[in-house]
Amino acid sequence: MGAAAIPGISSPPNEPTNTDATALINALADGSYDGTAHPVVSITYVGDIKEAAQSINAPWSGHAANTVYVIEDGDHDGGSSYFLHMLKGGPSNTNRRYFIGRHRHAVRMHGRCIVEPGINNVTVQNMFFEVDRAIGGNEYSTICSWGENISFRDLTMIANLTGPDGVSNGARNGGAIEIVYGPTNQGSKNVLIDNCSIDHFGRYYTTGSARNSTGHQDHGIYASGCDGLTISNCIIRNNSSRGIQLFIHALDLSYTSVLRNVLIEGNYIYGNGFANFEDGIVINRYDAIEGPITIRRNFFWNNYWAGIRFVSADSSGISVVNNTFYGNGVRASQGTESELNMDADGSGADTDVRKNIFYCVKQFCNNDSGETDHAYARGFIIDNNVIYGPGGLGAGPPAHITNRVNTDPQFTNAGASPPDLHNAAVTDYGVYGS
Repeated sequence: MGAAAIPGISSPPNEPTNTDATALINALADGSYDGTAHPVVSITYVGDIKEAAQSINAPWSGHAANTVYVIEDGDHDGGSSYFLHMLKGGPSNTNRRYFIGRHRHAVRMHGRCIVEPGINNVTVQNMFFEVDRAIGGNEYSTICSWGENISFRDLTMIANLTGPDGVSNGARNGGAIEIVYGPTNQGSKNVLIDNCSIDHFGRYYTTGSARNSTGHQDHGIYASGCDGLTISNCIIRNNSSRGIQLFIHALDLSYTSVLRNVLIEGNYIYGNGFANFEDGIVINRYDAIEGPITIRRNFFWNNYWAGIRFVSADSSGISVVNNTFYGNGVRASQGTESELNMDADGSGADTDVRKNIFYCVKQFCNNDSGETDHAYARGFIIDNNVIYGPGGLGAGPPAHITNRVNTDPQFTNAGASPPDLHNAAVTDYGVYGS
């Protein structure tokens, strides 16, 4: 990707490097980072990682709640269960508990991280989670969080697994990061996922009859509930099902899950999905309240079924603005794949789609049964977007597209992998638009 800054965010997401966190650690220690001097404890041995996270046994139980734990370089193998198991949080959002890797790609974490309900004010930063075998069973995400004021920053997450067909990655179910809601005062709130690279998670097949029979498992990021979620500056690619799944679903029937105040900004979301109905982002609903959800300044490229797919009939407050879509759906062949996709009649209510660039190799939006036209009556607005490319609007194009700009965006290098999607024309639109 190009190096120019995206207006409104710091920079485009770039390939992760082996960042040295020593300057950050020193700033936390002397108080120049957040105004509080944090005690710093260095961790070398894998057993001490679990002890520090749980803080049950001495001497770990005596450490200050705002301790910075520095995980030194090395291969840290947590065995068959999670070992970064948070049972103690920091005093406040501005006085946190930290787990920081010394060098991002030299701290190799072979195991799971879990933040239990009621554990708040924790940051996990600057390390490499490498899932190279099944961990803790067959259906668990590598990071799972219920806490409040939780940050996952500067993480590289890769599942290096060989699939049952001997070809594909992903020999286990389970995504990279799962954000879960829970009962009152125990649900996820104010969660940040920033500058992370999430790659090749989930179980999938690329060949043979099992390709479409294994279910949609699993995703790069799965949010089943959160009040205040930001996903920013991440590379989310090549995951078996969806890059990001917003599927609002309570774990049991004793409470209602909530997903609201969501911002997805400045991410490169590409190559996700290997079967029908697997997308860059899917927005779904089971039995919960949804919105507002803001999706802006993201790149969507070569996701299997769609860039964004809408499933819920009861969504509210969804804004899709200043994104760039290119070549989504090109690997599918059913005929209803598209850049934007309506899963069923009634999807897409109260959704505003503006100032995006859609370069349509396949169709812009499926409307073969009138799904998009029917959504218009429920507040699905497609206004003032660049919609261009050989796929066009598709068969039975939506009747309620307004102020369409049918102009070639003239991408800088659309043939690269991933492509450089700086647009020389229509510069007010897409990721780099104002």
